[in-house]
Amino acid sequence: MKILKYLTMIALCAGFTLTSCDQKDIDFGLQYVDPNSALYQVFYVNPVANTTANYVYRVDVGDKSYFNNGSSMITRYSGIPSGSVNLWYNDATGTKDVRFYTGSMDNLAYSNSATLTQGLQSIWVYNFDKAPIVLKETEAPQNLGTDNDTIAGCSMKFYNFLFKDATTPVDFKVQFYIRDYHDWFPAQQNEDGYVAIGEPLAFGESTDWEVWNIKKSIWNSSGYNANYYLAVKNVETGEYISYVNTAGSNLQLFAITQTLYFGRAYLKYLYGTLEDTSLNPTVGTFTRY
Repeated sequence: MKILKYLTMIALCAGFTLTSCDQKDIDFGLQYVDPNSALYQVFYVNPVANTTANYVYRVDVGDKSYFNNGSSMITRYSGIPSGSVNLWYNDATGTKDVRFYTGSMDNLAYSNSATLTQGLQSIWVYNFDKAPIVLKETEAPQNLGTDNDTIAGCSMKFYNFLFKDATTPVDFKVQFYIRDYHDWFPAQQNEDGYVAIGEPLAFGESTDWEVWNIKKSIWNSSGYNANYYLAVKNVETGEYISYVNTAGSNLQLFAITQTLYFGRAYLKYLYGTLEDTSLNPTVGTFTRY
């Protein structure tokens, strides 16, 4: 009986062993992207009121539709894909219809076309009567650490979508400047503390990636500084841009505070208008990663 008992246990163990060794293909539901395809992000920078009627509920690019279960997909001055970093839509290269539906899923507000090429690019819709601007994109620089554990770099690209009024883009080039209020700030600062970053931009243009070293504002933090300011000059006049404030009676110099983190890559895009008091200019941020 003992022999039979042990043989039975051996048979059971063998059965479990054979079962556990069965090979099965695991399907993660992945679709591989053709390396020759176009990868793109879509931005909405029309100078319009921040109302539900102007929110984009559905975006079509070619034969692909993007929507958010009945909620708005893009608010003004933002982009998609959002919700995470370094996400891209993909499609075959070629000329694609681009359509925005505002206020609801079926209210077609914008229809035009854009030519997509191989690799990374961004599509900028800035006027519902004009074709979008397509800008070539590249990967941001990596490994931005320094020998000082309180200082490391971040990457920024700058874009100019500034309007004079609600329908007229500015007709001059702009130059971005950055300022830091800490004593480690480099010696190349000008008399007001600002340093030029990137090259001058006409409307609808972008810089290449610019690396900026950040010093922690709190020494034992994860690595950020909330004490940076961005300003913008009119290249033709050499003066910092100003705009009509919400009171409608005074000009106000443009400057905006920025919080920057170690290792991040940011798109910094100038938008809004200089003359419309309800659409004051500012700089939007889209975190690439």
